[in-house]
Amino acid sequence: MGTTIKDMARILGVSHSTVSRALRDSPEIGPLMKQKVRDLALNLNYRPNAFARNLVRQKSEHIGIIIPDIENPFYASLCKRIIRFFENNNYKTIICNSDRDTTKEKSHIEYLEELQVAGILMVPADVNQESFMHLTTSGVPLVLIDHDGTKEKIDSVMGNNFIGACIAVKHLISLGYTKIAHISGPENADPSLARLKGYLHVVSEFFSTDFEPIIIHSDSTFTGGYEASKSLFSGKYDFDAVFTVNDVTALSLLQVVNERGLRVPYDVSVVGFDDISMARMASVPLTTMRQVPEDIAREAGNILLDKMQTGYSDSQRNIFLTPELIIRDSCGSKLRV
Repeated sequence: MGTTIKDMARILGVSHSTVSRALRDSPEIGPLMKQKVRDLALNLNYRPNAFARNLVRQKSEHIGIIIPDIENPFYASLCKRIIRFFENNNYKTIICNSDRDTTKEKSHIEYLEELQVAGILMVPADVNQESFMHLTTSGVPLVLIDHDGTKEKIDSVMGNNFIGACIAVKHLISLGYTKIAHISGPENADPSLARLKGYLHVVSEFFSTDFEPIIIHSDSTFTGGYEASKSLFSGKYDFDAVFTVNDVTALSLLQVVNERGLRVPYDVSVVGFDDISMARMASVPLTTMRQVPEDIAREAGNILLDKMQTGYSDSQRNIFLTPELIIRDSCGSKLRV
């Protein structure tokens, strides 16, 4: 087994984070300690193969990507575009899946720091920023995706989830639906929180104070969406349309509707979010809010490249991309259906 950062920290009598930041040339670490760490790393042959060359050259060829759910087609498609973008710029990528677990996320971050990646693109597992905030001073260029980094003063790229949700719910209202339910996502995830806020904003604006919002929480997975959809159809709720947090949840909803012998859009209309490839191939092609993974990958990739090549900039970049309503068969005018 090769030498690790923890081995070097033990030899030098310092913390694991001190060694990691010294290797990243963090301004928090003094020049004497940096030299001690680098000398020890070279003496112990720290970093096999490509990473040894990175240490000697003080330059990495790798980009770290941390996402919450590789099984979600939207994130899988996003990763594919990010990989392609960085391949075109002569970088390799390392993908880490957090499962929306902050402990796993922290472990992935530490691993990528040990590998001395040139930069990290990250979809945070939680709105709580503790797991990644130290990267702002560690020397690792960081760009957040699907999370608004304005508050943390971190560059970020994401779809405008609030506006997208407003467009989706207003579309259902324009078709005559007045009892609109929402299957939301994780309560600690920025996108699902923004989409929930958009839903609540529109229904409170268009309906009387007597309207009680119908909200079922899920984890945004196929399984979670299926269970949430079964709860929605348990008989407790009176609704005529559903806005779901993402297409994965909407597809699960279509399955539950079919199992109950009902029909979309005749018995219930559905709008999803993301426009994954399966949305247009569903048993009932899905009306949805389209996000373009290629646009997100390009914007985030360009910001990260700039940070890696020029260092930190005084100008913080937080980019919001407006989703587009894609109308298919899962919604119909209530007067016609």
